[in-house]
Amino acid sequence: MEETDVAKNFELSRLRKINCTHLRVKKYKESYYLFLLYQGSESMYRETVIIEGLVDGMRFSKPILLSYNPQQETIEEAIINFYNSQARTFDELAVQRGWGECYWTFPSYSKVV
Repeated sequence: MEETDVAKNFELSRLRKINCTHLRVKKYKESYYLFLLYQGSESMYRETVIIEGLVDGMRFSKPILLSYNPQQETIEEAIINFYNSQARTFDELAVQRGWGECYWTFPSYSKVV
């Protein structure tokens, strides 16, 4: 089943009843998720994430500032889009970029007293 098939099978009349303006279908792993976008809900988030891993045996840590709409994409998808990649997962992006033992995380903010 393709993403477009999932969208076609969803009753579009239901969208109008709940004041929904758009339907977006995303596939993550083996599941499909329906994202319903409501009128006036197009808020963008700004989030700093840190990508850590290995390149040529050397550790790296790179902060990136993401702007994304959480109703349209996940943070992982925003990272992939940040690098203009066609990867489907973060792991696939890491392989494309040559990153080993790679992961992303949120920065830890410590309070100085």
